[in-house]
Amino acid sequence: MFSYLKSFLVSHASKLILLLLVGVPVVTTVSVIISNQIAKKEPIDLQPEEVVRRLQEDYPGWQDKLFACPCTEDEIIQQRKINAKSYPLTPSNAAERQLEMSYHPGAKGFYRSAASEEYRPEGRKDLYPLRPGQQCTYDENGRLITHGPAAGTPDAYGSNATDSYFFTSIGKFIGKGDFSGLHITWDVDTYKKLGWREYHKIWKPNNGNSCLFNPSPEREQGLLELEKQAKAKLGLPRLLYKGEFTRQGINFYAEEWIDSIRVFKRDNLEGSPRTIYEIQKRLLRKEQGQQEYRERRKVWIQCSTQNPWMVYSNPLDNTDKSQNYDMRLEYLGPGTFVSMVAIPEYELYWGICHDSWGISYDFYYSPDVSKQYGYSPNLRDGYRYISQSELLEALYGDRSL
Repeated sequence: MFSYLKSFLVSHASKLILLLLVGVPVVTTVSVIISNQIAKKEPIDLQPEEVVRRLQEDYPGWQDKLFACPCTEDEIIQQRKINAKSYPLTPSNAAERQLEMSYHPGAKGFYRSAASEEYRPEGRKDLYPLRPGQQCTYDENGRLITHGPAAGTPDAYGSNATDSYFFTSIGKFIGKGDFSGLHITWDVDTYKKLGWREYHKIWKPNNGNSCLFNPSPEREQGLLELEKQAKAKLGLPRLLYKGEFTRQGINFYAEEWIDSIRVFKRDNLEGSPRTIYEIQKRLLRKEQGQQEYRERRKVWIQCSTQNPWMVYSNPLDNTDKSQNYDMRLEYLGPGTFVSMVAIPEYELYWGICHDSWGISYDFYYSPDVSKQYGYSPNLRDGYRYISQSELLEALYGDRSL
């Protein structure tokens, strides 16, 4: 740090003297110079695409020297008992766990590098140093998760690294960002923009100890085959409806499509089989004299005879709301009374879960449906609002909603 400070003062001495001679106050002079230096050296305000480019082109091998994740959580626990002060991994605390679960849904154990060291390629002193940190996540059985959305990923700027850099501290003082800003810019914001699949191509989950592939490829292959069958049946993109409609005396044209489908899970919960799908719907609405309205939403559907439900995301194009607002959970009661308001949900449910499209309204509340398909006669319509973390636990964990 001190060598960096020394080189900074030497390289900017002439500029500092010149500004002082023309009457610019000392504090302003230093702030201006440091602000410019931070913009050049400390890359806080970068777009995700630029972060990816820099990691690939300027920092090759940035993950190579990170501590390799142990294959089991027990190994970490035992090693920490022996070498608590020197062991390189530390567990997340309760508050951190809640946050980690939203970024690595399905994982139960979370560990990060206790300290991060500077990294930049040899001979590249012109680059601001990274502070890489390792992250390892474990499933409910204490096994390392090696791939998929629950897998831990290294950080270009470790979230628990020191913020003792001179320019970082000064930058914080003059309002140009702090160390956590680097972690958010390079790691968190980029993850949100890219999604876990693209993110993992650069921030690669560690399996340096050649642990067993987890989750197993057999389980994933089964889900992929089920997903392939669902796509073939739907014939994507699939038109749900289109035409002229009247609502509350207003005439408008609307059409809605299903653009994609994914299978999240197929298992047994409390003795009852279930399959959870994710679809993406696209709505177009035109009203005379009004601007054309377009909307995309994700819908998660649990096909289950004991607990069928649907969850609607907030509009995907409204990024602020989609990240922070609760989502609507609809409980369904196939074979029981269905309100007119709930008809679109039932049409979608029967189409996705039973490949039955365009069935009559009477079918939805016929008692014979319960007997024919095995649905519980005690199911009823209802709804409530849930958080994103609650939904993720249902999608990737061992619970329902």
